[in-house]
Amino acid sequence: MLTVKLIHDLGGGSVLQKSRGEARENSSDVRGRVGGLEVENRRLQKQKSELVAAFKKQLRLIDILKRQKAHVEAAKMLAFSEEEFVRALEWGS
Repeated sequence: MLTVKLIHDLGGGSVLQKSRGEARENSSDVRGRVGGLEVENRRLQKQKSELVAAFKKQLRLIDILKRQKAHVEAAKMLAFSEEEFVRALEWGS
């Protein structure tokens, strides 16, 4: 407190008040920036989780399409084998 009184007595009281005012303004600016960054961080985290979920869905769909393709190919082979079997029966009779 003695230093504040000495500064005030020397005419530096207004400097001290200005300094404190600037410190408060800087503090509120920093808080505002931090708040904005937190909001952006939450938005980006949400976007990331949505992208990961979409990627997982795409992987599942790719897997389903691969299985469907395998079934279609198996069905074609079965139909071909069935035709060959019918021809062999007709040829033998």
